[in-house]
Amino acid sequence: MISSPASLRSDHWMLSTGIGGGFRLESLVGFAGIRSDTAFSQNLVRLARGSDVFVCETIQLQLTRENFEKRVAAGAYADNPEGIWAHIAGTHSNTEEVGRMAAEAGVRTLVLTHLVPGSLVDVKDDAYLDGVRKHFKGEVLVGRDLMAI
Repeated sequence: MISSPASLRSDHWMLSTGIGGGFRLESLVGFAGIRSDTAFSQNLVRLARGSDVFVCETIQLQLTRENFEKRVAAGAYADNPEGIWAHIAGTHSNTEEVGRMAAEAGVRTLVLTHLVPGSLVDVKDDAYLDGVRKHFKGEVLVGRDLMAI
């Protein structure tokens, strides 16, 4: 039973609304902070503060840029490649930012999800974990479809 849900509006470009978000679930067994696409956010740090589990999307910038450049060379994004890259890099939290948010929020476990470029190319977990661990020393799980925690 969820006893105290909370939500926030965060920074993410989506059409013209600029709305992304996150929410916090509190129950008798613990607290969870979950967020959708957004850049680093102090609002999210406040929302996740003290959570047992923080589920957060992340982007590994170097590998994503390399994949992006291959797509551009093949003709993708021809109308505005740097504008599209600015959106991708600027509206998602890179691995170091996610680690910093988790550390500042004092969460127990961080679960990485919506992994970029993970859905586009095969990426080893360490590519995501290295940046996170520069700031966060707690448990980190790389989320997978249908994963149970």
